[in-house]
Amino acid sequence: MLTRFSRWLMIGIALICVGLISIGIGLPGSLVQAQPTQDPLSANAPIMVDGRILFQVGGIESFSADQRARIANTQLERTLRSTPPNIPIRLEVETQGDLTTIWIDGRLLLTMTEGDFMLGDDPVAQAEEWVVLLDTALTQAQIERTPTYQRRAAIICSALLGLAIALHLAVRWLCRQLRRRIAQRATEQDWVSHWTVRSILLPVLSYSRFAVWVGAGYYFTGLFPWSRYWRYRLVAFLRNTFTSQVFPLGDKSYSIWDFVWAALLTIGLWILVRAVTALVRSRLLRNVGAGREVQDAIALSLQLILTGLGLIVIFSGLGFDLSSLAIFASVLG
Repeated sequence: MLTRFSRWLMIGIALICVGLISIGIGLPGSLVQAQPTQDPLSANAPIMVDGRILFQVGGIESFSADQRARIANTQLERTLRSTPPNIPIRLEVETQGDLTTIWIDGRLLLTMTEGDFMLGDDPVAQAEEWVVLLDTALTQAQIERTPTYQRRAAIICSALLGLAIALHLAVRWLCRQLRRRIAQRATEQDWVSHWTVRSILLPVLSYSRFAVWVGAGYYFTGLFPWSRYWRYRLVAFLRNTFTSQVFPLGDKSYSIWDFVWAALLTIGLWILVRAVTALVRSRLLRNVGAGREVQDAIALSLQLILTGLGLIVIFSGLGFDLSSLAIFASVLG
């Protein structure tokens, strides 16, 4: 009975632990609780080259941070497209009175505003620091557009693809060997080692194959400018789609990710509760000689109690109003 529920027990524990850690350290950022609407002037937007974020700019009364960043990023893209890789791109900082500007190949790129630096900081020093970042990124972008770099990147991709395939096959072979050994040596006396290999080592090895391909894909898309740019666009689109707070409930608003995260944690809670009650029933109640009716009653009561307490912890940790659980509590009652 232990081996039957051990894998589900570990999956449930893993989901609950990840959820609690995420709630505690704020891993999803502003996803845990609804935040008040942010002042457009205090928001920031990224300046980037080929999907690499360099720094953030703020907004002003006439232009938001997104508008300023979009104009600057478009200017950088046009400059890279129109400038051959063997010609350096000129960046300059100009100061006229209290106005500090950054120029790229004789065209205005950015005008420093109060939203770009902390009060008391020197705008000229901030602009020069940004110029250094821009110069490094643009130089790297020009190198990545040369045929020599692209051939080398293609060779690296081919080698890493072969390595990923080899790792995938090696892990799959190891998983098969471990399953065979478990089937041959699994006895009631060595259930601890059997449970450890089957419920911890095998799932880790199985999920590691997926992790290998995710890591390889992320690395592959970072080798080329165009793939890195579209990777950034895809990640930004998914982040905005799932984190936009578009579902008002009471005095708060929630995002798609809030409900998805709550559903995942609820599923993990259900798996964990089922596994715990099954273990209690098989390891405790049967050993003490309890009848079938008594086992069913105790198992059902334990499931209701653990589920109720777990849902309270999950929904309160995610910032949901606990009054919305009144109907569910009445059903449990």
